[in-house]
Amino acid sequence: MPSSRIAEFIPRSLAEGETADDLGSMWDTLHRLRLPFHREREVARTENIGGLILCLLITPKPPKYVRAMQEYRRLFRGVSQDRSLQALFANSILPAALLADSEDLPFTPSLYFSVAAVSRLINRTSPRVPEATPLTPPTSNVLPSWF
Repeated sequence: MPSSRIAEFIPRSLAEGETADDLGSMWDTLHRLRLPFHREREVARTENIGGLILCLLITPKPPKYVRAMQEYRRLFRGVSQDRSLQALFANSILPAALLADSEDLPFTPSLYFSVAAVSRLINRTSPRVPEATPLTPPTSNVLPSWF
């Protein structure tokens, strides 16, 4: 599970339809996969960068990136309890997310997460992405073109 320092950001980072357990599970997966690429003395920095990539509200990010990442994270609703979703999420993480070593990131979700890896989630008929809310623009089960 996330460190207590990161855990404090999770409730503030939740979009409608997300749970703290699911977001914590995604963060934990990303963090564990990032650690082998970064020295142990950089754990806090690695945590911050992972939080930025996953769009925890640690520092301000472009609204377009926030909306895209919230939609992407909602595709994994139930990930904290579903091993298949956990594996799918881990497989969707691209090398740029693992190797990023600066907090000055390009805020483009497709650099960090593979849409192709989760195409079955995007195209399935069950409602993974909720109806439009004040936090998100009107949407269908397809990620925005700017993802």
